Amino acid sequence: MSSKLFLQQSARYFASVNVEQSILSHWQQVIVQGNQAFQATQYQQALSEYQHAEKLSAQGMTLLLQTELAKNDQNEFADLLAAWVVTMHNIADCFVAQNLYQQAACQLYAAYEAMLRLAHHHNIFISNTAARHGQKCYQQWLMLEPYVMVKQHHDPAISSLLMGQVTLH
Repeated sequence: MSSKLFLQQSARYFASVNVEQSILSHWQQVIVQGNQAFQATQYQQALSEYQHAEKLSAQGMTLLLQTELAKNDQNEFADLLAAWVVTMHNIADCFVAQNLYQQAACQLYAAYEAMLRLAHHHNIFISNTAARHGQKCYQQWLMLEPYVMVKQHHDPAISSLLMGQVTLH
């Protein structure tokens, strides 16, 4: 899908959301549904909800990044960025609950890598916000590293990822 089509579809979607229901409140509703499924050990349902929430927050950030951010937009962007990072952690938690440590580690590493890229953004507010979140993602990834290192000889892709030979996109 072209980025222009993606942005048009995203704009149509967000325009259709009730005025009182911001992107973040919609994200929150989806996260609550995911959390309820997670607590009921319905991990596939939780994962589906969390992936939907991840798309919501990512699309919101994408729309805001299309223009030069005003002061109030920066705060909304920071909230969407925090929502995205929380969602990535929730997805990783789903994997951990199913003893899928490699997938959890990949999820957290992808979040860390995305924050590293945003930390180089020309807007200092975005850069600083991403750097803070990146540190948290990295710390959580390190907590999973011992589980992954034990199994790394079974999955060459993870071994390469941990050794810095490949990156996630």
